[in-house]
Amino acid sequence: MLKLYPAKMPFFVPFIFPSLTYAKPDSNTKIYLTFDDGPHPEITPWILMVLKKYHIKANFFCTGANIQAYPHIVKEIIAQGHQIGNHTFSHVDAWRTSHKKYIHEISETDRLLQTAGISSKLFRPPYGRLTPGLIKKIQSLNKEIEIVMWSILMGDFSRFFVPDYAISYLSHHIKAGDILVFHDNAHSFPRLKQVLEPVINTLLAKGYQFATL
Repeated sequence: MLKLYPAKMPFFVPFIFPSLTYAKPDSNTKIYLTFDDGPHPEITPWILMVLKKYHIKANFFCTGANIQAYPHIVKEIIAQGHQIGNHTFSHVDAWRTSHKKYIHEISETDRLLQTAGISSKLFRPPYGRLTPGLIKKIQSLNKEIEIVMWSILMGDFSRFFVPDYAISYLSHHIKAGDILVFHDNAHSFPRLKQVLEPVINTLLAKGYQFATL
């Protein structure tokens, strides 16, 4: 069976990991766009151009390796009023990585952000994968850290992603406080380029506003 995207976070996951953020349901009109894996030297500037065109703000979960490689783009993200979060240094999978290495990946990315003058308490695990023990260790790094998941996975990484279906899905299922995940990488870009502006236009027409977390 083909899996079409977007897809909602399975309803039972927040009950298993209740300390993580899946949505911001206290909002009446706000939607949170998030972009994982950047910054990218060509794609991130394109995303920023689109966001600027519509005067909206978004959230970028960046890897340390890309922060290190493209510091000028990181500065531009911040200069345009967007939010940056930690996405580990090298996009590691928590299910295949030791706790020690995983924590080091987060800490090294935090160090790079701080060196750039950026204070961020936001963290998103690559692939959305964590374990209960690792969650406790991450949260022990800082009481204020917020592990951000999502309520709607857009699926721009998938060959089964269908732009028209994505727009229709959001039109019928979006609600205030939802956190949407897109990807800021070369693999996802052909699909992201097709759908980002239509998504923004659809949600603006429904009266939603876009905000940082």
